[in-house]
Amino acid sequence: MKHLSYVVMQSDVPIFVPKHMHVIVEGGNVKLYLGENCEVRTRHNKRITASMSSSFNIPNDNIIVVFCADMRDFGDTMKVVVTSGTDVYCAGGNYVKLRSDDTAIFSVG
Repeated sequence: MKHLSYVVMQSDVPIFVPKHMHVIVEGGNVKLYLGENCEVRTRHNKRITASMSSSFNIPNDNIIVVFCADMRDFGDTMKVVVTSGTDVYCAGGNYVKLRSDDTAIFSVG
């Protein structure tokens, strides 16, 4: 049996999302920093190719890390819902669904 779990994140502090977690951008003014092999789609399911930017550094402190077991081992999918004004660092291999048109996307690979 497949399950679906959601974590809703709204913070002035940047967020780090581990590999293979899904990210849903609900709010505006979100900055996405994408690791390698992330797939980004619009709310109309159109695939977006994120342009490469110079490398970025993930903050060492003052950052929230979403941490849990690999939910795929339990037949579960973990989705992180991001609201307005949040900076999100994706480790890589993430599936990102944009539901807002004013999301800034930065990609390293």
